Amino acid sequence: MDIVNNDILKFFNKSKKDKFKKEREETFNKLKNIIGITDNNNKILYFDIDNDIIKNQIKNLYEDFFKFYTITTSSFYQSIKKNIEVNPLLAIRPIFKQHDFEIISKDVIATRNDIKKRYIQWIFNKI
Repeated sequence: MDIVNNDILKFFNKSKKDKFKKEREETFNKLKNIIGITDNNNKILYFDIDNDIIKNQIKNLYEDFFKFYTITTSSFYQSIKKNIEVNPLLAIRPIFKQHDFEIISKDVIATRNDIKKRYIQWIFNKI
């Protein structure tokens, strides 16, 4: 009986990072695919992901974010908890941070829709 109780305690005392390794990796890979981050491409323009299709795909991952990640201190989580409409793109930073990535924002000149102007580029670096 004590062995079962100790095993149960060990499971519940594990962090989400340890408890849900496989699920976190799957969710993280889905998020990377949605925004277009790969091993060969670690840069995106915020303009390219700021659309309803990508936002809805990220919203579809909310349940996994809350189940497999500890993001209770992020402004993203606090807004969702208070039923405040939040930009789903705010979920990207805390999830990548838990996979030991830093996201650097940089102004770049690029052409989108035949308009050349300054855009925000996100660079994803593994720490």
